[in-house]
Amino acid sequence: MAKKEGIKKHTVIIVLLSAACMLLVALAIFLLFGNNSVSGSGKFLQSTYSLQNKLSLYIGKTASDTFGAYTNEELVTGKLSSGEEIKGSDDDALKALVDTDEKIEENGKIAYKINEENLKSLLNTSMPSFDGIEFYIQDGQLVKVKITSKPEWWNEDLDFLLVGQD
Repeated sequence: MAKKEGIKKHTVIIVLLSAACMLLVALAIFLLFGNNSVSGSGKFLQSTYSLQNKLSLYIGKTASDTFGAYTNEELVTGKLSSGEEIKGSDDDALKALVDTDEKIEENGKIAYKINEENLKSLLNTSMPSFDGIEFYIQDGQLVKVKITSKPEWWNEDLDFLLVGQD
């Protein structure tokens, strides 16, 4: 009788493990193939949040390296408000993340267009590319966008990312 109970326990365990394996395989298939259709707005948000994350890390590290002596805006422009270049801890001029000649002042906020070349060298990342969208840094810390031609996937839920918005 004990032999039959042992066989039943092994059978139950094998069935449960087989079911768990089949669930894991189904989950893996779903994750690999089932979620490839991210919408344009989803890709845009992923890219923008990734860029924001890298920008925030850069500002935090640079502020720490310069002992908090400069504002975020000064760190991304590489210049003091007087126009004098900022020097890093290595006594080299800080490279600007933005083009100071291309700025937008709206609703009391200043946004500078991101310099793609400097972004690649300073943040080790490339600029997201979306037709009709230009990327800016507002208030020295927030990634914002200017729309030159509205993409079909854009909706009002994304308006918080527009230059001049909070």
